[in-house]
Amino acid sequence: MSFDTLRNELLELQEQKKRNEDEAMALLDELNSPGADGSPPVGLTGNLVDEEGFPRADIDIPRIRKHRNRLAILKTDRKTLEAQIEDKLHALHEAQRNAPDDDDDNDDKNGDHQAGRNQARNGDALVEPAQAMRLAQGTQGEGDDLVPLALVNEVFAGSPAEQAGLEEGDRIVQFGSVSYLAGSPDPRPDLSAFAAEASSHFEQPIAVRVFRGDATVPLELVPRRWEGHGVLGCHIVPL
Repeated sequence: MSFDTLRNELLELQEQKKRNEDEAMALLDELNSPGADGSPPVGLTGNLVDEEGFPRADIDIPRIRKHRNRLAILKTDRKTLEAQIEDKLHALHEAQRNAPDDDDDNDDKNGDHQAGRNQARNGDALVEPAQAMRLAQGTQGEGDDLVPLALVNEVFAGSPAEQAGLEEGDRIVQFGSVSYLAGSPDPRPDLSAFAAEASSHFEQPIAVRVFRGDATVPLELVPRRWEGHGVLGCHIVPL
C-alpha cells in the first residue's frame, strides 16, 4: 500500500476517533448535569430507583439508559479505532523507512510525497493523537511515574474548573482516585472514570494533579451546579 494511501486512511481514522470522543463528551455532560431540582447527577452509575425500589420520578430513565448504552458502544468503538490507528502508524512508519530516497531529478515531481514522509519522520500534525500521548508521557518530571490521561482543551468562565485553577493545555495525571502508573498491567482509565469520579463527589472536593509545562501543579476541584452544563465546566480529551 502506498504511503499516501496509508496517510489518508490514518487521517480518516483520527477524524472518526475525534467524532467518537465529541459524542461521548456530550453524553457524559448531560449525565453529569444536576437535576432540575438541584438533585445530584445520576452519572454512569447512579441509581434509577428510589429507596423503596420504585423507578425514580425525578429523572428520565429511558433517556439515561439510552445514553449509558450508547457510551458503552462508543467506548468499544473507540478502543477498536485506537488499535487501528496504532496499526496504521506502524505501517506508515514502515513505508517511510523502506521508501527509497528521491533523486535530485525527481525532487519537483515527488516533493509532495517527500513532504508527507517528513511529516511522519518529524511527528507533524499527521499523527497528532498518538504524538500527543508520547509527548505528554515524555515530559513528566523525573521520578514521577504517573501517566497523563487527559488534556484540558477548554475551560469555561465562571465554572468550577476555572475556580479550581485548571487551564487550557493542562494534562491531567490525577483526578481523585483516577490515575495510571507507567507500565501498569491494569487497564488504562478512560473518560468514563473521570465522569464517575465527578458524579460520586458532587459538591465534594477532588484532588487533581496536572502537568503544566515542566511543572506539576496540585489543584482542588469541587463538582457542583453552575450556570453552564455539567458539573465541571471544562472540556477534556483523552491522551
